Amino acid sequence: MPMNETQTAAVTPPKPDASVAGLDHVGRPPADAKSFLASLGPGATTRRPVKIDNDADRRRRRELLLEQLASFTRQGGFARRSSSGEKPPVTATFGSKSSGSAGLSASLGARNTVARHMTSVPKPQLSHTTVGTLRRGLSAEPASRVLVAEKGSAHRPPVASNRDATSASAKSIFPLGLPEQVTGAQLTRYARLIYEKTGIRVSPQKRTLLSNRLRRRLRETGIEDFDGYYRYLKHLRDNHPEWNEFFQEITTHETYLFRDENQWEWFAHEYLYQHVANVRTSRGSRSLRIWSAACSTGDEVYTIACCIAASLPNPPAWKIDILGTDIAIHELERAEHPEYNQRAMRLVPEEYLEYFHKDSEMESWVPKSVLRHMARFRPHNLMTRLKERPFDVVFLKNVLIYFDRASKKRALENVCPLVRPGGLLLVGAAEGVSSLIHGFRRLEPWLFQRLEG
Repeated sequence: MPMNETQTAAVTPPKPDASVAGLDHVGRPPADAKSFLASLGPGATTRRPVKIDNDADRRRRRELLLEQLASFTRQGGFARRSSSGEKPPVTATFGSKSSGSAGLSASLGARNTVARHMTSVPKPQLSHTTVGTLRRGLSAEPASRVLVAEKGSAHRPPVASNRDATSASAKSIFPLGLPEQVTGAQLTRYARLIYEKTGIRVSPQKRTLLSNRLRRRLRETGIEDFDGYYRYLKHLRDNHPEWNEFFQEITTHETYLFRDENQWEWFAHEYLYQHVANVRTSRGSRSLRIWSAACSTGDEVYTIACCIAASLPNPPAWKIDILGTDIAIHELERAEHPEYNQRAMRLVPEEYLEYFHKDSEMESWVPKSVLRHMARFRPHNLMTRLKERPFDVVFLKNVLIYFDRASKKRALENVCPLVRPGGLLLVGAAEGVSSLIHGFRRLEPWLFQRLEG
């Protein structure tokens, strides 16, 4: 008896669908993984074969796959957003811009309809291995691209997956090398060394700053790690040039002309006026010796010179000696060949600008010879005694704030004897050293006069 159409369909074996086309008779994939993935078609995986009924479903599954691949990270799995910063193709189809409330309702309705339909499509389940294989075929990015972890773990900083720091890509991301930091033990050793050499106290909060500056020395010296550089420093003689480079990195050089306006008002209009009056009364020699300690790029030295040039009658007839010292030799080299930008000059009173040449093209200011003839520079560490005869005025401003009490005391013991009896010592207003200065009379919180005898 011939079978009807329903009975025929019931006994006819179903045709294999696209999701299992790549499997053999026992359900195993072929040996060639690439051929196997190609045979599965877009959206299928080796872990969970899924039946695809028509071309529309296949397109939707491919869009979902591309969306999830674009936001895949090794640490976080599938994220909600694309790493490229662009909206994935699927979310871009959820609605178009419409004007008015009717357009908004239509857009939301279309979005909800599509969203409900998409939930009926099985989501692909991808392993890390499958993602890696498919990503290489689907991604438009070059295979050599340096991938950087968005966020490191609590015990490991973010690093580049490509360790070749000499490549152009790595240099564009990490111009100073990989973003490593000194460990707690390394920080302790370096802090002790810096304190012994300079008196500067490095707190644990300065870990990142110290790491960044040390990495520059690693690049310049070719030493591979922080421990190696520390051992290198410990075996150097005190006059080795590398110490100068090291001090250059660890010290702060932020300064500008006429910093602390009230102190310069006092120096120009009170001290210099009185000094000239005393010279005229006693008919003493027309001389003035001033020391600017920790002068950096010479901003303070040329500020002193400006005040003298504007205040003393016939300055060339005077013997003016302004000494600038600093622990960083490179900063002193800049002071000897001064050139200041607009930021460094922003507080200079207008009447003093005549003592500078302005380069309009470079937007820089250069002190004229009348100022430069007063100044000289030499390296000096405040932890040692400067070999000079006493000065009329010593400026020790905005440096002791980096010292602890013990190193402040040591620095002042080296500086105070170089103020002549009756001479003056200026410090930063917020440095809190009054209790450490002995044999001086306090005139202001920042001004001390050495006692006679």
